[in-house]
Amino acid sequence: SRRLNTRDVADKRVIVTIADTGSGIAEADLPKIFEPFFTTKERGKGTGLGLSICQSIIKSHRGEIHASSRLGLGTIFTVLLRSLAHKHPNEAEHRLVKHDEA
Repeated sequence: SRRLNTRDVADKRVIVTIADTGSGIAEADLPKIFEPFFTTKERGKGTGLGLSICQSIIKSHRGEIHASSRLGLGTIFTVLLRSLAHKHPNEAEHRLVKHDEA
């Protein structure tokens, strides 16, 4: 089964937690799961790009992704993102206003 939870935290971030009760990830593999082309699947069954792409997208939004896992119990991915509810107008809007005033 899978669960998805979200919550705001005091430091103006949102935490998204995705958990499953699958087979889990081996402890030796955990440090490598975000590396491009890393896969534990048999040849032809996956490219190993999924988590690398996810991490890249999350980092481009100034976020973080972390994973914890136990064999036989499943995996939990935790994504930390800046909360838009606490965000000041974005930098692009500031530049546009300054440009228009010049």
